[in-house]
Amino acid sequence: MRDTELYIDPDTGVLRNKLGIKDPVALALTERKLTLIMARVLEEIPIRGDFDREHYCKIHKAYFEDLYEWAGQLRQIDIQKPEDMLEGDSVPYADYEDIPMLLDRITERMRNRPWEDMTIMQKAVALATDMADIWKVHAFREGNTRTTVTFICDFAESKGIHLDRSLFREYADYLRKSLVIMSVNPAYNVFLVNFVRSSMKEGWESRDQQKQCEKGNIQTMRMRDVSRKIHIACSKISYPKESNQLNNEKAISKAYERRYPN
Repeated sequence: MRDTELYIDPDTGVLRNKLGIKDPVALALTERKLTLIMARVLEEIPIRGDFDREHYCKIHKAYFEDLYEWAGQLRQIDIQKPEDMLEGDSVPYADYEDIPMLLDRITERMRNRPWEDMTIMQKAVALATDMADIWKVHAFREGNTRTTVTFICDFAESKGIHLDRSLFREYADYLRKSLVIMSVNPAYNVFLVNFVRSSMKEGWESRDQQKQCEKGNIQTMRMRDVSRKIHIACSKISYPKESNQLNNEKAISKAYERRYPN
């Protein structure tokens, strides 16, 4: 099935929407305004659920039901989106037929982690991993990043892990680049792990220390842009097997605990 049959107006090339907007810039601005408002609403009044696929879809519907008919519905086509970080290539998003299975597998793993027994850095690594894996599925035609961030932040809150959501809004470009890098190769998780760790409101000696970490993360990403050829090479590397990924998480956690002791 083609994109134009379900999502795109063939006459304008713009996503079909309830407001009848035909201009892509106007649609992008409208979407941004609506989702910024809804993000604050959902922060105050979270969508309740079991942090499974159904819950994830409910959050997407809350964000976009005023704009798109397909809000809260898993996409029915395969998609590609060019990324500057990959010189126009796309992250290898999931085939649409695999989306339900992948979301079920990732959210079950997320729910079953021994969160109460983890150190702060282990929690940061696990949350970054779950965020990147859910995002890479790209379950919806549009709105995946906002939905995934809210889903992960809500889940973290349910485990007593308080994340500063304003950082995800303020540094949205950094966040997306971090997700792209980690999606093409999970071994490059340093950027997203650092981002999640700096957003955590626990384990810091002072707010100044947390701010210094945030500043360092952004400066590191800017320097890394100069070396994006490295990340393009990463796109040729497939996901490691689950056992290797878990071992990688443990190794990264230990390294970060040495750098940022509790």
